[in-house]
Amino acid sequence: MTVRQHSTRKPVVVTGLAVTTAFGRGLEALRQGLAAGQPAFGPVTRFDVARRRVDRAATLPGDPHLIDEITDAVTQAIGQAGLGADTTARTPLLFARHADQTPPRLTLPEHHAQAQHTSGTEIAERCGLRDATRTYTNACVAASTAIADAAALIAAGREERVVVAAGYFVDADAYAYFDAGRALAADGHLRSFSQDRKGLLLGDGLGAVVLESAEAAAARGATPIAALLGWGRAGDAFHVCQPHPEGLGMAAAIEAALDRAELTPDGIDYINAHGTGTPLNDSAETAAILRAFGETARKVPVSS
Repeated sequence: MTVRQHSTRKPVVVTGLAVTTAFGRGLEALRQGLAAGQPAFGPVTRFDVARRRVDRAATLPGDPHLIDEITDAVTQAIGQAGLGADTTARTPLLFARHADQTPPRLTLPEHHAQAQHTSGTEIAERCGLRDATRTYTNACVAASTAIADAAALIAAGREERVVVAAGYFVDADAYAYFDAGRALAADGHLRSFSQDRKGLLLGDGLGAVVLESAEAAAARGATPIAALLGWGRAGDAFHVCQPHPEGLGMAAAIEAALDRAELTPDGIDYINAHGTGTPLNDSAETAAILRAFGETARKVPVSS
């Protein structure tokens, strides 16, 4: 596959990464879990779900602390990238997390001490990074938005490298919200894109990546893990919580990503979809993929 980069944009590469899921901590745990083909969903024990319609989620054992776990992931990603202390100190952090549902139950001093916008700063300070100027809380697209922003900063030459970290651990408030909204699969099974799909299930997940310009990586002798060729974002302004049934916004985002990467649909080997298993999302996402890829969509593997 031949890729033509825009002459005015700096190519962006990934030089470090770390991940934690309900399968366990680390890439190997995730790889083995996926290879086994068994879902990580099980009974929820982290909080009381006796009054909920659904009692399953994909969670790590115990009650892990998000900031501690993300700090470890960022440290691992920085280590894999081979960044020294001086380089790390010049590198910013973009942090994505789930919106906090608890402030109404906190006193004002407690709320200030646990404010969402300070969590990224805490991680940056722990890991020796320069700063954390942005915290993303825009739900399912928080992490991908942060990665796109980081890549745009690097491609435009505004930063040599950026660390992006993101994470969410299943909590009682979000669980209750999705359960009350009848969004969780009542039968406890997630069947993305299946005709008998019943809804989504929640799961723990966090990760960290080091993005940098290919030029900066080469200058310090780093070996890239992957290249980030294109990204796209769009909205269809159709409904506050429903996608356009024809997938207009999603299709526009896909087309923007292909255009930025200067690729055509037949140059894509795999599509990783959102695939929530809900009636509205899966049908709209299918329409978006068909709209953006045309007949090629029927030849490209898709999973969630």
